[in-house]
Amino acid sequence: MAEGGIDDSTALSAAFVRDGRLDVIARNALGRALHAPMFDSPTTDERGRPDFARYHFLDAGSHDLFVDRDAGAAHTVALLRAEDGREPHDRACAS
Repeated sequence: MAEGGIDDSTALSAAFVRDGRLDVIARNALGRALHAPMFDSPTTDERGRPDFARYHFLDAGSHDLFVDRDAGAAHTVALLRAEDGREPHDRACAS
């Protein structure tokens, strides 16, 4: 396994795995490099895990990473709403 939990066979492609709350739970080196500002952001959780939603809405630097920030915001909200509908009692998603 490569650093971050994704198999070395993906070494030529950027890869990451996220959960329904948009937390990045695994990535390879290229996936980390591609999203470096998010991984280095103070919006990471207490375990150092980045989260697309927290980064997108709470870090001003996200304006520089995302090409169409408004569309990204809409997609982020849609994904979180879908997760909330799938797991309506998940308190971690509500926080």
